[in-house]
Amino acid sequence: MISKHLASLFRFGVVGCLGFVVDATVVLLLVQLLGAEPINARIPAWLLAVSTTYFFNLLFTFKTNKVVLVGKRQRLRRYSLYVLSQLCGGFVNILVFSLLISLLGMQWIISLIIGTLAGLVFNFLGASNVIVAKKSGPSASNYW
Repeated sequence: MISKHLASLFRFGVVGCLGFVVDATVVLLLVQLLGAEPINARIPAWLLAVSTTYFFNLLFTFKTNKVVLVGKRQRLRRYSLYVLSQLCGGFVNILVFSLLISLLGMQWIISLIIGTLAGLVFNFLGASNVIVAKKSGPSASNYW
């Protein structure tokens, strides 16, 4: 049981790395190309990153768990719940990021790494509770 959770946490971390790349790339593009402030650039970057991680967590991280087959309305509900659950970790992430820049004068990329790690636990718990079925349901191949 513990090894199953560790495997899911590892896969979650891999997907999180992808989300981090999306996040950092969007921040970099907005800062370098549009002259946006890094703190302001984080909001759209985070939204794009969380959408990316939703799909990869659904298809990769929790693929061995029972994922409930849902219709179009339920997919939107599950996605919305996922995004809401990630707001807690996202809040921690962006708060730490902003405080490190504002109070300690850290570079944005270092602050981004530390903020991302700070939100990891909240994000994993939220994702696992939204995506994984609590009762027996369709097989793991039924992602949608």
